Amino acid sequence: MKVALVRPCWYYPITYLEATYNRIWFPLSLANAAALLLQEGIEVKVVDAQAERLRPEEVARRISGADKVFITSSGLDRWQCPNTDIRPFLDVTRAIREVASEVYVMGYHGTVFPKEVLEFTSATGVIRGEPEKAVLEISRKQRLAEIAGVTFRSHGDGEIINTPLAEPLDLSSLPIPAYGLFPLKRYFYEILGRPFVLFEATRGCPFGCIFCAKVMYGTRIRKKPTSHFLKEVDTAITRYGVKTGYFFDLEFTLDRDFVMEVSRYLAKKDYDFRWCCQTRADKVDGEILEAMRKAGCRLIHSGIETGSQRIMKLINKGATLQALEEGVRLIKKSGIEVLLFFMFGFPSETREDMEATIEIAKRLGPTYAAFHFAIPYPGTKFAEMMGEPGIGEADPAQLFPEVFVKEHSLDFLKKMVRRGLKEFYLRPRYILDRMRYGRLSSLPGQLRLFLSYFR
Repeated sequence: MKVALVRPCWYYPITYLEATYNRIWFPLSLANAAALLLQEGIEVKVVDAQAERLRPEEVARRISGADKVFITSSGLDRWQCPNTDIRPFLDVTRAIREVASEVYVMGYHGTVFPKEVLEFTSATGVIRGEPEKAVLEISRKQRLAEIAGVTFRSHGDGEIINTPLAEPLDLSSLPIPAYGLFPLKRYFYEILGRPFVLFEATRGCPFGCIFCAKVMYGTRIRKKPTSHFLKEVDTAITRYGVKTGYFFDLEFTLDRDFVMEVSRYLAKKDYDFRWCCQTRADKVDGEILEAMRKAGCRLIHSGIETGSQRIMKLINKGATLQALEEGVRLIKKSGIEVLLFFMFGFPSETREDMEATIEIAKRLGPTYAAFHFAIPYPGTKFAEMMGEPGIGEADPAQLFPEVFVKEHSLDFLKKMVRRGLKEFYLRPRYILDRMRYGRLSSLPGQLRLFLSYFR
C-alpha cells in the first residue's frame, strides 16, 4: 500500500481575491497523518506544493503510483481562518484525478459543505472534521461506510452517504509528527526565520467569538500530555535542526500550569530555538510572560479585533477593551514582541467604529498590526447573521463568501484595510523604533509583505 498526502499551492504571499496571507508553514495535520501511516507500516509520499511552489501537473506527476491520494484544502494552520478562494485546491484535485483512481479530500471546506465539495472535485470521498484517524482507516482498506466522518457516493445508485462524525481525536494517540518526510528548510515565518515548524498541545477553544471557524476542532478541548508535547519539540530541534516554531494552540496560556512547565523545561534546555504562540491578551500576567520570555518566546499573536466596545460585545469576544489593553501593556513590558489582529466589516459596524479600531491599534503600539476584513465563514454565527448560502450552490465562490456585504462594499472594506496599514506602519515614530530596536535581518521580508498588500 502506497499513500500520497498532498497540500496544494496557493498564491504567495497574498491571494488578492481574498486578501489572505498564504504562509509557507509546516502542514502539521499532514505530518500527524503521515506518522500514523508509518506506524502501521504503510508507505507514505508527501507532496507539499505550497512549500515547493509546484503546479498541479507537477503534483500529479509526483504522486504517480500511489494507491490512495489524500488532498487537504486547509492544513491545521488554516482550520480557524480558511481560504475562501479554493480554486488552487480544485485545480490540483482535477489534475490528480486524471492519474489516480482513488482520491480523497479533506479540510474545512468539505467539512461544512461535503456534498458540494464531493461534486466539485469528483473525489472518491470527503473526510469531514479532523482528518488524521480517517486517513489511517481508509488506508487500512476499511469500508467507507464503516468509517466515521466520511461522505461518499454508494456504488449502487450513486446516493450520497454521510457517515456520523467521528469522536474528537485523542491527541495522546498521535505519534511524533513525521518531520523527516517534509522539506523543513522551506518552512519559514518572516518574523522568526527558518527552519520553522508548528507544534500543537491542545485542540479547541472555550470562547464563543462569532467569527472563528471552529468546526474542524471537534466539540471539546483536548490536551496532549506535557511530556508528549515536549518530546515532539525535542525531536524537531535535536534531530531535525528546527530553529523556530509556533505553538499553535488557539489559546496557549489558558492552562497556566502547563505553560509554566513548558517554559521552565525549555529555559533549562537553553536550545537555540525561538518560538511564538497565540493567546488572548486578557489571559496573561507578568509572571507567566517572564517565564515564556526566558524560554525563548519572541512573539505573541493576539486578537483585539475592534476599537469599539459595542462591536466587541456584538462579536461575543467576552472581553473588555480595558482588559485587552492591560494585557498588551504587560506583553510589551515583558520584552516579548506582539502582533495584534484587527478586523473591519462586522454587522452594524459604522465607519466611526472602524476609525476607532485604527486609533486603538496606534494607541496600543504593538510591534506588528494586521488589519483584515471580517469573513463570514460558513458554520459560524457570523455566517448565520449574513444568511448562509443554500445547499446545492453550483459556484464555490457563492459557498464561501469573501465578506459581509449587507452594509459595506468590498471595495470600501479593502480601502479601510489599506488605510489601517498605512496609518499604523507609516508613522515616523514606528519607523524609527523598528530601525532602532527591530531585528535588521527580518526587516526586508516584513517590508515585502507590507508592500504586497498594496499591489
